[in-house]
Amino acid sequence: MNRLCVQGNAVIGTLAVPGLPYFLWTLEDLWKGNQRRVSCIPQGEYQAGPHSGPRFKDVWELKAVQGRSAILIHAGNTEDDTEGCILVGTGVSKGKLLNSREAVDHLRRLIGNSEFSVTIRERGMLSGENL
Repeated sequence: MNRLCVQGNAVIGTLAVPGLPYFLWTLEDLWKGNQRRVSCIPQGEYQAGPHSGPRFKDVWELKAVQGRSAILIHAGNTEDDTEGCILVGTGVSKGKLLNSREAVDHLRRLIGNSEFSVTIRERGMLSGENL
């Protein structure tokens, strides 16, 4: 996953998924010191596995995030939907993700209940603090 730029109050990036002929777009909260529910997580490599809870079913949770828990990859369109998690979509326009549920459905078909690794890197020009 590559963080590319800040648009409004969100960090926009891309996620390459093996087996998917195009990348997905990502949206995260701005860096706010890794605070729970309001900040993106630090760059690094993370393991992810299946997660189902009362609110988000059949999504994925990043494990062993220092100082944090319940970091999910799930559907949503704006920074109001992130709560410190990573949102995915098939496009982005004016700082909002497009077709987010469709993107999650693609991930479900390709990844299912498998575990996988996610490497988060900064690319491009990010304003504000270095993530």
